[in-house]
Amino acid sequence: MKQAPSEGEALSVSLSQVFPTLTEEVTPSESKSKLKNDFDLEHFQRLMARDGLRFENEQADVLELFAIADEKKWTWFETYQLAKATAVAQLISVKRMREKIAQKPMSSDFSPKEMTIIREAKNKTPLQFLAEIKQTRKGNITQSERELLHQMASLGLLDEVINIVLLLTFNKVDSANVNEKYAMKVANDYAYQKIRTAEEAVLRIRERQQKGKEDQKSKTSSTKTNVPKWSNPEYKNQTSEETRLELERKKQEMLARLEEGGD
Repeated sequence: MKQAPSEGEALSVSLSQVFPTLTEEVTPSESKSKLKNDFDLEHFQRLMARDGLRFENEQADVLELFAIADEKKWTWFETYQLAKATAVAQLISVKRMREKIAQKPMSSDFSPKEMTIIREAKNKTPLQFLAEIKQTRKGNITQSERELLHQMASLGLLDEVINIVLLLTFNKVDSANVNEKYAMKVANDYAYQKIRTAEEAVLRIRERQQKGKEDQKSKTSSTKTNVPKWSNPEYKNQTSEETRLELERKKQEMLARLEEGGD
């Protein structure tokens, strides 16, 4: 009797068996190595059923799962673990799987406060993170806020980044509820900028704050008024002696012409 492969065992179902309409061009020399990397979709789907996960677009998602497993040289079970960890509302999200794979370790000079924020963002789901913030403000999570979390995840943002977006949003507005319009604006910006980690999100906030301070300083220094410079208590007359003498000479010439005209 053929035994079912255990979790993590070599994969055993070929792509053409999953989608008969697709043809695979495999040379004899490639066939042996290909068998080692085939994807055991049957066991993958068994775990999906056990954990209540679903495909949003089965054919497209399975093709991407095959590609990920092949690129990373993963077993079907290793691929499933990432799929489960990045699922959105019980749906497999290959977009978030790709974002997680693309994460790069970062080392930066973070303050103790920033390190605490990063640690909390990494250790909680957005729902848990939001619930804790709402609790401090005597509020409960609304249905529209739940939908907001789903929308941000659908952009491909990972949980730790979504948590930073939530924190930034609550710091922006003194309210018990999320400013959903502002949160989505930030989320779209982070998705576009490929912000994949809490560290990158914190650095992005730091950069924006620094730029805001510089812009404010520039705006203040460039403000012009109609008040003459000499009215400023700190004004110093920087007129050179040579310029002063030239002005005095012109003044004397003007007085002389006036006197001649008066004769």
